[in-house]
Amino acid sequence: MKRNDIRTKAKQPGRSSFTCEKARHLHRWTEAQADLHRAEEIGPNDPEVLNWSKHFVRLSKFIAEVRDLDAQLAVSPKDAALLGDRALLFLRSEDFELALDDSEAAGKLSPWAMRPKLFAGIALITLGRAVEAEKIPVRKSLRLEALTPEFLETISRLDSEISAERNNAELYTARAWQLNEIGQPALALRDAETAAQLDAGSAPACVEESYALMKLGRPDDSFTQIKRAAELDANSVAAWNYRGELEMKRQDYAAAIESFTHAILINKSAEALERRTECYLEMGLPAKADADRRELEKLDARDANK
Repeated sequence: MKRNDIRTKAKQPGRSSFTCEKARHLHRWTEAQADLHRAEEIGPNDPEVLNWSKHFVRLSKFIAEVRDLDAQLAVSPKDAALLGDRALLFLRSEDFELALDDSEAAGKLSPWAMRPKLFAGIALITLGRAVEAEKIPVRKSLRLEALTPEFLETISRLDSEISAERNNAELYTARAWQLNEIGQPALALRDAETAAQLDAGSAPACVEESYALMKLGRPDDSFTQIKRAAELDANSVAAWNYRGELEMKRQDYAAAIESFTHAILINKSAEALERRTECYLEMGLPAKADADRRELEKLDARDANK
């Protein structure tokens, strides 16, 4: 009898932890914490109990905000923005399973939104399911730390604006730029292509397509798009600068010089002058390279005096 009692007690931490897990999935936080405390009393050194203890310590930093979102979602269960906000809190507390649940729910409610895709990708990657993340498609290098507060605020705003203006090419282009900046070219390409479909004359959309295609290992397609961008808007500094960079990669330095010259005539920048200097040196034209260096010095002096 005594042996049976010991065996029963030995099983209790695990059973309490299971109850704790179930309560967690149901967001019954008080019940989950009470179950955990009972488990800690019975088996304080049980590995499963220790794991849940660490989990709730991390969650405790965000529990007030989570409870507030729970209350709001009880009233508005189909609010994708609220689900996204809660998914972000779960990511920050390292509860990747609950983060994935909320991200997927938000994604179903607002398939045009980007935040749920990024959050789901991070959760899947951390859970060791990178292959599923690539189907979103999110690169396995994505980490929560890459999503700065400024980025998250901008993406949230763009998601909201796109939900109201589903045919606004400029919004998709702006979001593509943000996605290219954080190294998610596959998602950026989708938005850029959507923008181009909505506005066939959008040079900025072509520029973002070009950036994304290059990062995806499609240099010829990238070059085609950047040429199209320059054709659509001859005054696009971004198009001429990036066209010059791609021509440098192709070792077509004469063409690159022409592209950077276009960019400089529109807006003289240190970046374009530096690149053109490199091209002149590659072509064995040191005098022209020196002239550009002098222009760079003037720019630096001007900026220093501002």
